[in-house]
Amino acid sequence: MNYVCKQVVVALAFLLVLPLSVSAETVLRTGESVSITNDSGVVGDFYGAGNVVTVSGLIEGDFVSLSGRTTHNGQVSGDLLAAGATVDIHGAVGDDVRIVAGEAIIADAISGDLVVLAGTVKILSTATIEGDVFIYAQDAEIAGPVGGTVFGNIRNIRIDSPVGGDVSVHTGQLVLGENADVSGSVTYTSAHLLERSPNAVVSGEVLRNDSASADPEESPLQNYIYVALMLIFAALIWYLLSRQTLHSVVQTALEYSPRPILYGLTALIGLPVLAMVLITSMLGMAVGTFIVIIYIGLLLLSVIATAATLGVGAFKILNQPTKNLTVMPLLFGCIIAVALPIIPIVGPLVLVCVFLVTFGAVVERLVTLLRK
Repeated sequence: MNYVCKQVVVALAFLLVLPLSVSAETVLRTGESVSITNDSGVVGDFYGAGNVVTVSGLIEGDFVSLSGRTTHNGQVSGDLLAAGATVDIHGAVGDDVRIVAGEAIIADAISGDLVVLAGTVKILSTATIEGDVFIYAQDAEIAGPVGGTVFGNIRNIRIDSPVGGDVSVHTGQLVLGENADVSGSVTYTSAHLLERSPNAVVSGEVLRNDSASADPEESPLQNYIYVALMLIFAALIWYLLSRQTLHSVVQTALEYSPRPILYGLTALIGLPVLAMVLITSMLGMAVGTFIVIIYIGLLLLSVIATAATLGVGAFKILNQPTKNLTVMPLLFGCIIAVALPIIPIVGPLVLVCVFLVTFGAVVERLVTLLRK
């Protein structure tokens, strides 16, 4: 699992660093919808950021995408790195593929390794993975042949295809289907026994780690990944539904003004006190309950907006253009928000301060909206 963790860190590092170091041969496109058609192609690397990124042509280099939905229908000669809510790979990739997504679907040939951090992973029967497969997910289904070894930390995994190497997973439930044909050994850590079809073939040994008598506990890294994915999901939903609203909150939070802090402190302390006073009186119980609901909603919105504020603020520090809110700083901010608590003392302090200012900005925008 240490090797898997290293691959995960490398994947995240690539997703963070590569978009900021664009060479002369690199094509960078951003917008609501970004596409490379069948009639066009890219000689070099291609970076796309937007609500929807679609590639149907040839990319003679690496393909990096940050979007709500990434669809690859063409051909990539180099690596493919994608982050977003949904990533669909329906075209060939000449090297490694690294994905961070809510849902990832692989339906074509990958000449290198596949590293996926997602909620759901599906490798269809039309896909072929020549290298190793590393999966960190809730649910995974492998129906296409894998040339190397399958590693992973997955809540539920089903393998229904040939595997050229071993299978080594930490899982809640491992299932070997009718078409499973593992050339090596199967090693798994689980509280439940392997479900194996009568037609499933395992050439090596089948070893189960009996150390866990209950469902395996999630590692700290996995917890951070899940939090990051949930935050990315929520941020992308707000971004897609009302980008202008999210942008206005971020701009208000980043203003050199004491108003967001005053609004934040007043609402953070005042609303719960007001709700408690009203709830204790029978006549004001309904109003107090309504205030509690509004308060919780404001807190949740502020958590999402905090990630956006961190991303835009970081891009300003890096002298990157942030006139209009785009997906790239949004995803960048989500990762920063999850990473800050790891840094002793300073990290949580910065996160709390940014949250307070952002909470005040959300309240200020709400007050402005009510006045109108």
